[in-house]
Amino acid sequence: MGRRGLENFWQDDTQVRGVWRRTTLESYRSQDPRWETILDVDELAVAENKNWVFKGGNCLPPEERLCLLTLSDGGKDAAFIREFDRDAKAFVEAGFDLPQGKQSVRWVDGDTVLVARDWGEGTLTQAGYPFVVRELKRAQPLAEAREIFRGQPTDVQTMPFVLRDSEGHIHAAGAIRVISSFEHEYVLFGANGPITLNLPRKAAIVGVVSGRLLVTLDEEWTPPGDTSFATGSMISYDLAEWKQDPLRARAFSDHVAS
Repeated sequence: MGRRGLENFWQDDTQVRGVWRRTTLESYRSQDPRWETILDVDELAVAENKNWVFKGGNCLPPEERLCLLTLSDGGKDAAFIREFDRDAKAFVEAGFDLPQGKQSVRWVDGDTVLVARDWGEGTLTQAGYPFVVRELKRAQPLAEAREIFRGQPTDVQTMPFVLRDSEGHIHAAGAIRVISSFEHEYVLFGANGPITLNLPRKAAIVGVVSGRLLVTLDEEWTPPGDTSFATGSMISYDLAEWKQDPLRARAFSDHVAS
């Protein structure tokens, strides 16, 4: 259930590529729900003569009207990313439109996105994925996007990261360096340069709830001090303290290793 009602992506024998649709909670509870089509991927594939596979998207909070949709021609890892207006049920004319590539993107605001993709020679890892994050403005040529972070070519990949609360307010922006299949490193974009968070490599930032930053641990962790957190713990930080100095903020958890 989202801000705009209940949505799903439906596929069946007649809608093989799928349809992104929505309904109201009241309609969904009825015996014959009325679904409103947002995007019919089968129709789009015919209209554009492409073998489109819908790989999801992310919408700009809090309105969630503008969305960046990922479409793969034939299901390849390399995909196109296109801006879509879910109220108009149409792609945005002269909107963000990233050519095919192995890439990831996150909204900063309505005119700015963070993008990791193939920017040219020397910007892909040995695994063939991007490790350079740039800031791209609306209507700006890709070649003019400003580089703000560079991982390592030995990483699996690097992805942009934007931390928001439920109201859409941004509390941090940065990158996630994927070191291996199970390990990654969070880097924040600070005023004086990148800040590598002192989290274990098997930790994941979940989000912000009630003024606290939530993190899950997939390994035991003992930060500076005398407290150990068990594998599977959910730890939290006071958000204001963490934003002031993420490397000194104190972590708390109800599940502490013995």
